[in-house]
Amino acid sequence: MDNLYNLNIERAVLASALYDPYLLDDLAARIDSDVFYLPFHRHLFSTMVELSQEELPIDEEFIRGRMVKRGEFDEVAMLDLLSANPITNMDAYINDIAEKSRKRSLSSLAVQIKKEVVEEDEESSAVVGSIDKRLDEIMNIGSKINAKTAASYVEEMKEDMRMAEEAGEIIGYKSGISSLDMKIGAFQEGDLVVIAARPSMGKTSLMTTMTDYALSKGHGVLIDSLEMSGKKIMSRLVATRSGESLQNIKRGRVSDLDRFNAAVKFYSKSTLLHIHEESYIPIHELKAKAVQKFRKNPKIKYWFIDHLRYIKKPGVNIPNEINEITKELRRVGKQYGVVVFLLSQLNRANEQRTNKRAMLSDLRESGAIEEDADIIIFPHRESYYQRNMDQREPVVAEAELNVGKNRDGEAGICKCYFRGSTTAFENYGEVVYEEATNYGHADMPRI
Repeated sequence: MDNLYNLNIERAVLASALYDPYLLDDLAARIDSDVFYLPFHRHLFSTMVELSQEELPIDEEFIRGRMVKRGEFDEVAMLDLLSANPITNMDAYINDIAEKSRKRSLSSLAVQIKKEVVEEDEESSAVVGSIDKRLDEIMNIGSKINAKTAASYVEEMKEDMRMAEEAGEIIGYKSGISSLDMKIGAFQEGDLVVIAARPSMGKTSLMTTMTDYALSKGHGVLIDSLEMSGKKIMSRLVATRSGESLQNIKRGRVSDLDRFNAAVKFYSKSTLLHIHEESYIPIHELKAKAVQKFRKNPKIKYWFIDHLRYIKKPGVNIPNEINEITKELRRVGKQYGVVVFLLSQLNRANEQRTNKRAMLSDLRESGAIEEDADIIIFPHRESYYQRNMDQREPVVAEAELNVGKNRDGEAGICKCYFRGSTTAFENYGEVVYEEATNYGHADMPRI
């Protein structure tokens, strides 16, 4: 139990704030009274903060008078505190108090978990959600605010500029589609990026294209596939990397066995890709499973959720539910330093217009999504709308990634290609290789 509190350190910190009231502001900005183990110390700290807010003297007489009225004063504990040696640099002391408070909270949480599971017989998903929320609160003990001076932010900005100059490009996480990266620059940790389109327009295809690129750069990826099976996701990833058509992969024959085997080997050995597949999952369970992955795998920087419609919404007010989901996703992304990509479906409004390009108003529950998203991308293929009974889409068709919202930059149209056989987006202007149309021919190598 000795490692769960240290009364001497608590006394030293409180004595320092008592002798130098200016230290109290820094102390109150970082911790609450709950972090102290001794009840008298908790009451004393609350009283000192209260007096400070009322612009009254923070001395023994005022403290004693207020605490006596409440029945909180302890003469012996006060004498022990007044005999403690004040300190000037309290950082290490505050960190120690916060660390011991976290440990006590974790010990208490363990007891609470057992009670909920055994005695109250709560469902595991509800317990997991409660645990996740409580863990966040525990880990935030000692960091009540993270306000910094303007000078510190300037230094961070200059450091980012220096790193960008050395690298010759914007620092962040990219899509691999050059026109989109030129428009956005790079995704930043904590960004909420919404990828929205009508069915079959390319939401999942853009996800797998970006996933393959991210993995090739050594970044970890978590995919929560709430609609498509993990096996289908993997088939698309292998097709994207190998250039092999999905039709050939389904038939068990490939046109380039070496490239196919290299792609399979890449994904078989990858420890950076994580896939969850479960439909209609509540937001607290989705978040809890993701957070578990982020804690164990700090290299994960891309989190894809495919898609919003399949996150279970228990309430009846859908816009409010969507708003809660997007805010929770933003919070998790910021806390764990990942870029969150939320796939979403459009309503049918764009299909009624001559110009089929999507607009922000085409988003389902657009107000909630548009408010929280940092970037909104609309994949668009005009060739999809030009199909008819006699004309199929080209093997490789021009496509667009339309940036409808960009909180830190400009919006606009980003040109690229879409290769239907591999369901992958490719860079505009690069060499386009035509593919055999006789998929699965008998003389192709077997897988």
